[in-house]
Order: sequence, then C-alpha cells, then structure tokens
Amino acid sequence: MSLTPMRRIFPTVLSCGVLLLALASYGFSQPRPGAIKGTVTDQLDSLVVNATVVVKDAQGKERTATTNSSGNYEFRSLPPGTYDLKVSAVGFTVREEKKIVVNPGASTTQDVQLSIE
Repeated sequence: MSLTPMRRIFPTVLSCGVLLLALASYGFSQPRPGAIKGTVTDQLDSLVVNATVVVKDAQGKERTATTNSSGNYEFRSLPPGTYDLKVSAVGFTVREEKKIVVNPGASTTQDVQLSIE
C-alpha cells in the first residue's frame, strides 16, 4: 500500500485549513454596526410626523429617514464612529445635533425637539 495519494492530499487539506482560519479571523475583526434612533417632538412635546432626518458621517456620506406616525426615526447598520444629525420639518426651524457617537453593536438614542417658526 502506497502513501503517495495521502502525501498529495495532506498539503491541500492543510492549505485549506489555514485559509479558512485566516478568513474566519478577518470576519471576526470587522466592527459590528450600530444605530441612531430617536423621537422628534415640538416644544409642547407633540410628535412631529414626516420630519426629514439626515445623518452624516465623518466623510460626508449622508443617509435620510422620515419620522413615522409616532415621530420616531432610526438609522440602522451604521459603522461605528461620529455622526452629525440634521432634522427639518415644514413650519419648524432646522435643528442640528453634532458629534453623536455610535459604538459597535449599540443603539444610540438622540431625541430632538424642534421649535415652531
């Protein structure tokens, strides 16, 4: 019985194992995304529906959401980092919140109160 086929297979199996370990460690090293969510109200604590909420990352990339019937908004799957938020609605002054920190795997709550124009 010859061990030649086994000697040919072993380096291939070993190479596949090393590659699998390298890819697995790369996947685990990626930071988990976070989120920013909140409720938009006016100075009388009434909900502001259909407000436009824009989040901007440090590189200037923007994402937009609209508040729902409960005045809530949410941005999911945000890479960890610092963000600026701008909220606007018809009949209200624009409100900006700066340097909101998003941590890996965490949801940051940022409620916003708008003033009537």
